Amino acid sequence: DIQVRGNIKTKPDFIRRRVNFKPGDRYSLTGKRDSFRALYRTGLFSKVNLVLEDQGRPGERSLVVSVVEGPSREIYIEPGWGSYELLRLKFGWREKNPLGGGRNVGIESIVSVKSRQVVVNMVDPWFLNTEITADVPLYYSYREEPSFTREDVGVSPSFSRQLSDHVTATAAYTLRNTDISDVDAAAALEDVDTETYNFASIKLQGTYDDRDDPFYPARGRRLSFSIEHADDALGGDITFTRMTAGMRYFYSVNRDTVLGLRYATGFIYPGPGETTVPISERFFNGGENSVRSFRQSELGPKDLSGDPVGGLAYNTINIELRRRLIGDLSGSLFFDLGNVAPNRSISESDGEPPENRSDAVSDTLHDFFNDFRPGIGFGLQYKLPIGPVRCDLAFNPDADDDRDEDDYVFHFSVGMAF
Repeated sequence: DIQVRGNIKTKPDFIRRRVNFKPGDRYSLTGKRDSFRALYRTGLFSKVNLVLEDQGRPGERSLVVSVVEGPSREIYIEPGWGSYELLRLKFGWREKNPLGGGRNVGIESIVSVKSRQVVVNMVDPWFLNTEITADVPLYYSYREEPSFTREDVGVSPSFSRQLSDHVTATAAYTLRNTDISDVDAAAALEDVDTETYNFASIKLQGTYDDRDDPFYPARGRRLSFSIEHADDALGGDITFTRMTAGMRYFYSVNRDTVLGLRYATGFIYPGPGETTVPISERFFNGGENSVRSFRQSELGPKDLSGDPVGGLAYNTINIELRRRLIGDLSGSLFFDLGNVAPNRSISESDGEPPENRSDAVSDTLHDFFNDFRPGIGFGLQYKLPIGPVRCDLAFNPDADDDRDEDDYVFHFSVGMAF
């Protein structure tokens, strides 16, 4: 048989399901190693031991699984900084394994000068005793964007499955209420809807990730593709399909030098009878993590007041050479390119809104690879326990005076650009 000892909160059946043996199986060192790894991977135990005990029956032994449970309660505070949000503070509480089945519950709050968010969530890493991870967050968020303010209340359950060592598939459903406010009066010409609306969607995403470090990678790739469909039949008020894709590639030139490449893109297909989507659902570009010669969301079409209005598609390209200078201090040289399509707002082109969906899609595809805005510059990064502190100085060698684009922008933030 299989005996479980040392558990206090964790249910014995939960431990037995992660042991690669059943009563009557032949014992093997491979099975012991796999069981040991599976139990440690739960994150619930600080010590695991598997031994055989003689029960006085020839050829038979009992497998004794002894565990020491680790701390189950976590309270954390994480400071941060961003060029747009400025001071940022994350704090939260998490309880691991409250009912003995390996589930986690917690509450987290993120506060900055421009935003605030509260998330209450439950995570079940073994949903219905499978390898599927279920995450159910309930959230409230408030954020001041450069051209509008949005307030969201919603729920977004997701289900993820690790298909292989590097491939993950995720399915999610989102239901939220969004309120848009503080939109400039000039935005009325841009077909901007400022009313409150309900949003409901289903989303599928696939990710391949073999990077050696998710925070400061020296080699590897991360590829992702997602498709999200919002529909009134799902419980919302608007209909459209949004697709995004991205690639990050890191090549170690030598021990201290890394070449990083990124390409990200997206496209929104409006619903039947629609020519656009609410401004809060559109793509924006520019900022500390995209094209660094622009301030947050300032790249692309603008209304008569000079506020960005976003678009139905975007592209971002980043090339960055990173080199360790001394100790934990590194430097980088980078070249960024990006756009938003359509690349002219209605007021900028002295035109009228598209008459139908076909015209809106045609205008977007026509500009999909047009009017890329550049950024070149250099930066410094210093590794800290909370992540690398980064400062970047980016120049725009082709600043558009008609859009009042800056000649240069300085960013200071925590975390790498990509």
